Amino acid sequence: MNELSQDQETDIQEAEQNTETELNEAELKASEQGWTPKEQWNGDPDRWVGADEFLERGEKHNGILRERNEKLISEVHAVKKELLDSVRQFGEATRKAEERAFQRAMKELKAQQRNAVENSDPDAWESLEHEKESLQNEFEKNNKPPEQQYNPDQDPAYISWHEKNKWYNDDFDMTVYANQIAPIVASKLGNSNTPEFYNTISEQVRKKFAKNFRNVNRDAPSPVQGTAQEGGKPGKGGNKYNDLPADAKAACDKFVKQGMMSQEEYVKEYFNQ
Repeated sequence: MNELSQDQETDIQEAEQNTETELNEAELKASEQGWTPKEQWNGDPDRWVGADEFLERGEKHNGILRERNEKLISEVHAVKKELLDSVRQFGEATRKAEERAFQRAMKELKAQQRNAVENSDPDAWESLEHEKESLQNEFEKNNKPPEQQYNPDQDPAYISWHEKNKWYNDDFDMTVYANQIAPIVASKLGNSNTPEFYNTISEQVRKKFAKNFRNVNRDAPSPVQGTAQEGGKPGKGGNKYNDLPADAKAACDKFVKQGMMSQEEYVKEYFNQ
């Protein structure tokens, strides 16, 4: 058997190192989504899967959920549009009928006022004038311009909140839950579409889906914890973002981008303060 040259051995070692790195990255990514290494798995051994398969299943599952969600939203919008069109058409026909009736009534009252003038009856004229004013007020009251429909994309409170909570509309389960509790929160607060309303929604979602906001590296040892005492408390080393190891910084950046937590919250939880 021919012996491998030094260059070939180096290439094989680099390939093995790259494969190990890829696997470690896959496991790290899978861990962020709830995957557990086999030696830490407490469930049915036959149901444990590797990180790559776990990620593949997750992507497939999320794709199905997104597709269903988009289809449901599309169907809701179609039904809503049809309903609004019908209501608008009915409302327009009703408004025109009321306007014709109003014009006929005003014309009749004016004719009666002319008769009152001809008969020199100022009391009758004044009474008819009150009738005209009452009819005018009632007509205007029933035909106020429709209020402008609420558009969250134009609401400063929503825009500011959504910039910090990108999970909304991106994560199916959390978005559905947020929409479900929104009427309840609005009822308890007595208002909606305010910073207090949106912040309360965030708090409730964080409680319900705490695992989605948990720092998966919180229990991992930090380079600055070399002098840490038992219990995971950091020593006199740093406890800022720049003190995080590279993998923790990557996870922190991802959580911040997705709106799951701020950089300060991640750093605080990482060092278990």
